[in-house]
Amino acid sequence: MKPEDRARAAVAYFPAIPAPIQSQAEIVITRAIKRGVNQQLAELEILAEKEQKWARGRGKHAKGRDEAAVHFHGWWTAKLRSLRTKNQEP
Repeated sequence: MKPEDRARAAVAYFPAIPAPIQSQAEIVITRAIKRGVNQQLAELEILAEKEQKWARGRGKHAKGRDEAAVHFHGWWTAKLRSLRTKNQEP
């Protein structure tokens, strides 16, 4: 379900809102939903980056390096970043 659909449903739940204000309320609710989603995506992206750095290993010879984990967390970092940038306001 898109944020716009959720906003319409939220506004429809309150029939006492005057008709001229309904569209403005939908816009405000849609922005709030997108902002919340972007914040969560940014937090998850930071977590995936930290996990990727940890999986690269420590020290001069990268002791404890886990190639599969590096790839996995790198993929999620890129995926979350693309979702966040796709969801940005124009």
